Amino acid sequence: MAKISHHKRLTIVPASADVGDDDGLDTAIELSASLISRLREVLDRSDQPVDHIACVLTTRPGEAHEPAVQAARSIVGALTLERGRRVRINLLVTHDESAGEVGETLELLDGDHGGFFAGSTFDLRRTA
Repeated sequence: MAKISHHKRLTIVPASADVGDDDGLDTAIELSASLISRLREVLDRSDQPVDHIACVLTTRPGEAHEPAVQAARSIVGALTLERGRRVRINLLVTHDESAGEVGETLELLDGDHGGFFAGSTFDLRRTA
């Protein structure tokens, strides 16, 4: 009998950096609070258990989002350690959520060997 996979995809788009937020710290704090809240909501729902959560963080080229990316990476890593094998959590960082690489990576993560990548971050942003 085939294993039934229960997965959830969370799309995260950080707010545009404010003029006074040159270092991206305010954006990182806001994104962290939102990500933690959304992950808690998914993980605490006993009526809809999940075994894989893919967090897709879409950034805009040229904006100071690196602190937000690092914050999200830390949250995913910490939750992976906390939850162990009960749920796999991954972070995909991209400039374009509809890019083919995002779909291919999600297929890999939902595949038979996806557990090998638990807690991993996949940076799919293209550099010029």
